[in-house]
Amino acid sequence: MHSRDQYPGFTNGDASLSKRIHPHPSSPNEVSRSPRLRSVESAKLIEHQMYFWGRDVLHPNGNLLCAAGFQGFRRADCPHKVRCYRLKIPLGEITLHSTGVSFQTGNGSPGVIYLRPTHRLYHFEKGAILLPFQRNELDSLRRLLPNEFPPALTTLLAFVHAYEQWAGNQGLPESRLNAWREQKSSASKGIRWLKPADSRRWLEACLDARQAADPNQYTTPESFSFPQRKVSQRKS
Repeated sequence: MHSRDQYPGFTNGDASLSKRIHPHPSSPNEVSRSPRLRSVESAKLIEHQMYFWGRDVLHPNGNLLCAAGFQGFRRADCPHKVRCYRLKIPLGEITLHSTGVSFQTGNGSPGVIYLRPTHRLYHFEKGAILLPFQRNELDSLRRLLPNEFPPALTTLLAFVHAYEQWAGNQGLPESRLNAWREQKSSASKGIRWLKPADSRRWLEACLDARQAADPNQYTTPESFSFPQRKVSQRKS
C-alpha cells in the first residue's frame, strides 16, 4: 500500500485519483474518465474480479480457488448446478458463486453482498440471503447508496487485493491482462472496468482512503493469508 502523502490533494471521491491511475494523462479527457472512490465504482471492480475468479476455477494448472483455501459446495435446495465456494476467515466468511459474492462478518455486524444479475451491492444481514442468488429473496436486501461504504465492503476489497497478490505469485501462464481483454471483448460477460494494473492502483487508492476515513474499522490486505505453494499441474 502506498501512503496518501505521495498523492497531495487526494480525497475520497476526488478527481485527483486520476493522477494515481494515470500519472501522465495523454489528454484532458483522460483525467475526467478516472473512476471515483465510491461503493458504486467498487461494485464494478467486484464484478470484474468475478470474471477472474471464474477463470481461476478452470485454470489448466488446477483450481486456484481451492488452492487458496476455498471449499466447494452446492445448496441442496437450489436448482443452480454451478458450485459455490466458501472461505472461512477469522473476520467471517466469504462466499463466491457465478451469481454473486458475499462477505458475512463473524461478529454479527452487517455484511455485504454483490449480486451479478442486478450489478449492485447490498447490505447483508445475517441469514438474509444465501448464494446462489434467487430473485424472490431480493426484497430482503437493502441496497448500498453510491457513496455508502460500510466496513464489510472495505474488508471485501482488502480481500480482493490480497487474493490478487497471492494469485500473482502462483506462476500463472496467462496474465490477468489477457483475461481482461477477453472479458472486454464480450459484452455478454459483464461490465467493462480498468486494465488490471490501473485496477490495482484504484483499489489501493480506495483502501488508502477508507483507512484514512475510518482507521478503527479498517482491515489491511495483510490480514489475509493464503497457502504459499504452486498449483499442481493437472494430468492430461
